[in-house]
Amino acid sequence: MPTLNLAPASTEDYRLLAEKRLPRFIFDYLDGGAYQERTLVSNVTDFEGLQLKQQVMRDVSQLT
Repeated sequence: MPTLNLAPASTEDYRLLAEKRLPRFIFDYLDGGAYQERTLVSNVTDFEGLQLKQQVMRDVSQLT
């Protein structure tokens, strides 16, 4: 079954998209953390607090 071509709607969607598109070693480097992964956990927590706002059915006739 073909997948829908939808824009990522959450930070996890962007992570999964990056995992599919980036070379494995680059994704692993960006996605991983060192030692107790405190910074990684902090970053994930901060990003989860973001709300992405999709703008659908928007007039784009004036955009170049």
